[in-house]
Parts: sequence; C-alpha cells; structure tokens
Amino acid sequence: MKTTIKMGLLALTLVGCTSPQDRTVPTEAGPIKVETVARGLEHPWGLAFLPDGRMLVTERTGKLRIVQKGGTMSRPLSGVPKVFAEGQGGLLDVAIDPDFKSNGLIFAPCLCP
Repeated sequence: MKTTIKMGLLALTLVGCTSPQDRTVPTEAGPIKVETVARGLEHPWGLAFLPDGRMLVTERTGKLRIVQKGGTMSRPLSGVPKVFAEGQGGLLDVAIDPDFKSNGLIFAPCLCP
C-alpha cells in the first residue's frame, strides 16, 4: 500500500507533561498514567495511532516518524514538505484518514514556506 501525506488543517489537543519521569497524575476524571514510550525526538508535537497500534509522531522541526509499541523509532518519513519551524510555526499535529487502511492518507498541519 502506498502512503500519501496530505497537508491540511486540524485542531487536536495534546496534553503535555513537564516531567519526563513515568508517574501517575491525579485528575478530576481519575488517575492518568504517564509513561515514556520513546526518547530522542526533537520537540515532539502531535501523534496519531495507526490501525496496528504503532504511532505517527510529528517533530515540530518537520520530521514525521513511526514509533513502534516497544519505543523503536523509524527514520524520518519521506514526502513531508519543507517546514518553517520558528516561533509558533512548524510541523504540528497529525491524523490519519478514516479510510486509512484502504487509502493510506495522513493529514498534518504545518507552516510551510
């Protein structure tokens, strides 16, 4: 299957954690377990789960990677346009098309020159 990257606009929320340590955080809805899955990403910004459980992860600097369940990271994927990563700009969130299994489409907003 060929995977095509399309750039578009999305609005998703990513919850950040200021501490890199694995821990449980109490919330009004119940405890949330914070667990480190991968290290070495350059300013990770957004993620989307693929049907097989792997994650697509954007790096604000313009890289898109696949992270395996065990934390192994791919090299940056090809097909991402050049990104202007300054100020609030860069490669931001990522989402897969509802028909990803059949069309391989990935959507990611970015500030592109």
